[in-house]
Amino acid sequence: MANALILKSWDCNPTAENGNTVHIEARQPGLVAWILDKVGVSTVTKLAIEGNKVIFAQGNFAGNIHASIPVKKITSVTYGNSKPFTQAIALGAVLAVPTFGLGIIIAIIYYFLQKQIRVGITVSSIDYSLVFKEGNVGGQKIGLENAREVAEQISKLI
Repeated sequence: MANALILKSWDCNPTAENGNTVHIEARQPGLVAWILDKVGVSTVTKLAIEGNKVIFAQGNFAGNIHASIPVKKITSVTYGNSKPFTQAIALGAVLAVPTFGLGIIIAIIYYFLQKQIRVGITVSSIDYSLVFKEGNVGGQKIGLENAREVAEQISKLI
């Protein structure tokens, strides 16, 4: 999976009267991206439902893209997670001997900190996905169940 984003906002409201039932924003990870975000340089990825369109916008150091996709053009909706099991095993094996067993603890911590969640759509063969780490946004824990709710909201529109 891609480099996981850090959630900034998460709103999934199936009863929104204006049709804007989903609005998710996330930023690139890292100190530089955080500083750029604070000074107004967009490193934000956005996935939103606005009426009968899904909006996908992505900004990074090189530029920005913005896609406004009619829901009738969506070919699939995806959500899921990935867990770095093999990477954690390899890390533990490599570090176990030189760190006198501490590598196993490092591998376990790595496994739990590197889980990623994906929610997105596909239009023809183009994937518009938001890949993020579990986190708390506005006091709400966001995880796989929340990604499922967003996927269901988009699926209802198709």
